[in-house]
Amino acid sequence: MEQKENLESILPEHRKAVEGIRKKYGHTLSAHAFNSLYLWRREMELSLLLEEDMFTVKCGWKGKNCWFFPCGGREGVLEFLKRHETEETFSLCYMREQDRELLESCFPGKYEIREAADSYEYLCEREGHMLLQGKTYANVRTQLHKIEREHRLSVQPLGRENMKAALEIVGGWKGKGIYALNPAGVDLEGLENREAMGITGVLVYVDGEPCSIAAGYPITNDTYDLYLSKEKLRIPGLSYYTKREFFFALPEQYHYLNIEEDLGIEGLRLEKRKLGIAKMNRIWGLPVPETGA
Repeated sequence: MEQKENLESILPEHRKAVEGIRKKYGHTLSAHAFNSLYLWRREMELSLLLEEDMFTVKCGWKGKNCWFFPCGGREGVLEFLKRHETEETFSLCYMREQDRELLESCFPGKYEIREAADSYEYLCEREGHMLLQGKTYANVRTQLHKIEREHRLSVQPLGRENMKAALEIVGGWKGKGIYALNPAGVDLEGLENREAMGITGVLVYVDGEPCSIAAGYPITNDTYDLYLSKEKLRIPGLSYYTKREFFFALPEQYHYLNIEEDLGIEGLRLEKRKLGIAKMNRIWGLPVPETGA
């Protein structure tokens, strides 16, 4: 029988508590950041379990009894895991290496833990994208040179004066995979609440026409999350140019840009890996148990 928990809808008033716990324990995954949880709460069917020194999230999109690995103090995390260890339907997602090690040491031999490559978070490094040296950046050098050679480009910080154009770009975009469930909803909600959520961004004009947008928010003291990247026109190099301009528009303290997971979408994985990835946040999980025929 599944353990009943005191779950809540994810609301703006939970931000302070969630972010306080996350920062206290140095949790750096984009998946656990409050903005990510709030923006994806409907599409991923998320609900929050918030305790004094721990939080976790139930994720209906991944399974009826699937949870984000808890974030918080060791005592609270282990107490949550012990409450659910006898449940045959229990599964976990977004597990860091240190979370995997904790699970293996405290529940030896109990769980079959698997890497979840579709949940890996990709991080770009500011210095690498400034210099664009070596084979790692060969593809992005080609993209950048081509678009700069063939088009007149300009960049504006995202603000009230260009928000209508930004919303039109996002609203007209069509996605695949989970993004197709509500292709514009997550991005539009972030833009509409950008000040409260600390979201900043850039709008790129190609030959005088607003064509692409990139936006995000801080995750840690040195890492920003790229939650939004959309283009109105399919122009070779535009996607990379926009991401790069956004990265460089951030304060210099941000050395990394987290461009998030690929969700197992092959085209998205290839696109991300061509961007000169400096490092990845590797993710593990407990697979959703087989339910039988």
